Amino acid sequence: MPAIAFSNNDIALVAWTFDRHLDGCLGFAIIQIDASGKETVLPALAEFRRPAERSSSDHRAGAVQKFWWKDLFAKRGGTYTYRIVPMGGTPGALKPLGVPPLVSNAVTLTEKRPPFSAYFNRGIVATQR
Repeated sequence: MPAIAFSNNDIALVAWTFDRHLDGCLGFAIIQIDASGKETVLPALAEFRRPAERSSSDHRAGAVQKFWWKDLFAKRGGTYTYRIVPMGGTPGALKPLGVPPLVSNAVTLTEKRPPFSAYFNRGIVATQR
């Protein structure tokens, strides 16, 4: 499987690979698909260059420029799959590259991993006791 997702009770992580070099690929759009079929494009946090008038990040301005991504927007108890779309074009005006997207397996954010339960969080040092 060229795309695989993992989860714990707090986050989901998706990783992928392609079997060849993708000419013109500048990164990837990651689309989160919940159990109802609702699709959400996950924001890219690293951009080529952000125009001053734009206040949010999306895949047209800066695609994910690695082969794995943490979904920090997934909700506990939710079940998700991920579609990875190679993006090309020019920085700030990216568009799908025309390569078939990859789709991951489904994952559920849950602490239940029989025969045990495991809990993780994204706490900060100041909250640790």
